[in-house]
Amino acid sequence: MIKTIKKPVSILLSILMVLSVFAVVPFTASAAEETSTVTWNSFTTSGGMSSGGVTLTTTSGNYHVGRNFYAGRGSGTFTAPEGSVFTKIELKDCSYVNSLNFPGATVAQTGSYYDEWDEEWYNTYTVTWTGESSEVTFSGAIYGIQSIVFTLKSVAPATHTITWKNGDTVLATDEVEDGATPSYTGDEPTKAEDEQYTYTFTGWTDGTNTYGATDTLPAVTGDITYTATFDAIPKAPATYRVTWNDWDGTELGYTEVEEGEAPESPYENLTRDEDDDFTYEFTGWTDGDSNFYALGAELPAVTADVTYTATFEATPKPVYEIIDGKYYIDGMLTKGVGLVEFEGDYYYVKLNGAIYKNAELIVPEAKTNGLAPAGLYSFDADGKMIPPLNGIIDGFYYESNQIIKGKGLVEVDGDIYFVKQNGSVYKNSSLIVSEAKANGLAPAGTYDFDADGKMIIKNGVINGYYYENNVLVKGKGLVLYNDKVYFVKQNGAIYKRYSRGRSAHL
Repeated sequence: MIKTIKKPVSILLSILMVLSVFAVVPFTASAAEETSTVTWNSFTTSGGMSSGGVTLTTTSGNYHVGRNFYAGRGSGTFTAPEGSVFTKIELKDCSYVNSLNFPGATVAQTGSYYDEWDEEWYNTYTVTWTGESSEVTFSGAIYGIQSIVFTLKSVAPATHTITWKNGDTVLATDEVEDGATPSYTGDEPTKAEDEQYTYTFTGWTDGTNTYGATDTLPAVTGDITYTATFDAIPKAPATYRVTWNDWDGTELGYTEVEEGEAPESPYENLTRDEDDDFTYEFTGWTDGDSNFYALGAELPAVTADVTYTATFEATPKPVYEIIDGKYYIDGMLTKGVGLVEFEGDYYYVKLNGAIYKNAELIVPEAKTNGLAPAGLYSFDADGKMIPPLNGIIDGFYYESNQIIKGKGLVEVDGDIYFVKQNGSVYKNSSLIVSEAKANGLAPAGTYDFDADGKMIIKNGVINGYYYENNVLVKGKGLVLYNDKVYFVKQNGAIYKRYSRGRSAHL
């Protein structure tokens, strides 16, 4: 018989995830537990393998399972399928182990037999531990291993409570598996507007970190609360109508003013007509609650529509009287004031307070008090001024009761007259008017005046000649006058038809 000699080969089994200690990761079993086994027989791997959902991770060397094959010294990690944990691992029919170590677990020899062919004992080692593990690390040397049997138990993944809140209000709670990504599936949270802001939903905060509404939230590792976050959007200020009324309630206009702003009146120089007893001065504004605000004072900031009414201070008028031919103001005899107006008539008050009667008086500018031009005035038996003579009266030209002489052309009531050196006006005659005497009323030239002295304005064809505004126009050629066409010659005369049929050449 030829005997096979078993020669140990050293192989390193390394773990993809290097830990400071070879710790076991526990899983929590669900109420409904199901167990199963996975057996590895006759395999060869370099760097790791996976079969039946169980994964072996190594970094170098070869690992052999099968009769007359070898396992070497090294280290590695067995990983259970997702949703399962190891409850036991059996290393079947090993010829020899050396410094075999499963940190955190118990390794016990649980069986053996003698192989007469090989003339060698083969042993089974069982790895167990308190609790359950999804990853098992090991190190050491194993020789002549025939198979590995993994006993697995299914476990439900851990779940965590996700609480969704809007302020202090709980919107929803979700149970989410460990490592899963939570997401809110309810209606978008809202926040009621207040006096200054409206609010837009922007996402969630866990108290430390903030996430946008469309961001992916972190995978869960424990219970957590997410609270809705909002952007505050400032409101446009409210606008109120400020109405401005005149003293009698007539609306002058209105302005639009933002809430919290002080209105400013667009009306600064309001007036109120005097009446028989008072004159009035604009002093400010009064609101609907009878609060008065003087001109220039700042008005209160608006919080609602408001109306302001113009306010005037009434000043009593003086009382004017003529008693027994003397002039009184507010009961006091008033002297030497000159022309005064009383009840629609003009009087002249002398230095002793009496009024002129039945007399003519030249009133100087200083005593007219703006009531009439300086000049000669007549007063009747009651002291009332007789309306002064102005214009053309009895063929003479007057200004403020005085005959004005040698003035030349004047206009009275829309007609033009020529005033001679003695103050009378030209009548029934023609006159050459110089530019100095035309007074801007007409061009210098020859003018006719009728029986009343009114200038006869010549326009058109008159006595065979063509005039425009009293001026003889010469050589104009064809003109239209009274719907007829005329030809004006160089001397201002118009061509006329001759019995011989003579025509003009244009």
